[in-house]
Amino acid sequence: FVKSLLGDKIYRGWYRLSYNILTFFSLIPIGYYLLIAPSDYLWRVPSPYSYSCYGFQFIGFLGLFISILQSGAKPFLGLSQVSDYLAERDHSTQSGLGENLVVDGLYRYIRHPLYTFCIIIFWFNPVMTFNFFLFSAMSTAYFLVGSEIEERRLENDFGDAYVRYKQNVPRFIPSRLSPLG
Repeated sequence: FVKSLLGDKIYRGWYRLSYNILTFFSLIPIGYYLLIAPSDYLWRVPSPYSYSCYGFQFIGFLGLFISILQSGAKPFLGLSQVSDYLAERDHSTQSGLGENLVVDGLYRYIRHPLYTFCIIIFWFNPVMTFNFFLFSAMSTAYFLVGSEIEERRLENDFGDAYVRYKQNVPRFIPSRLSPLG
């Protein structure tokens, strides 16, 4: 609907940045609610075991940061697309993630490291309230559905190259730790 309303060129130039800004501001009230709303504890991992949860969360944040660097922070945020639009350069990919399919680094092991590392961060929280559990479950569902939509766009953008990549690399959980041959 938005694409037909704005036209293809404006949509490709502004969609990703607009989406990211809208998502960020939509999450502020949810985050605020999670912080202030009373909620029952579902679990609390006691010390020293909680340190292993924090360790996994640290790995999650590190992996998230590395994944953003590998896929390109500017295209990820939507800044490259807006820059291309303003400079009147063609930004032809539907996914909005650039002209090159990223299959190296962490993307050798899983197709969606950003989603995977967010899931790790959420679920390895050593103190889980009902509210945060609900947020984590909804986020995980969003990542599952979002990855399906994103993969359709990537197949459209990169064709057989993405289909082959998809056949060889798992979506979220690495099946092996050796890179593709």
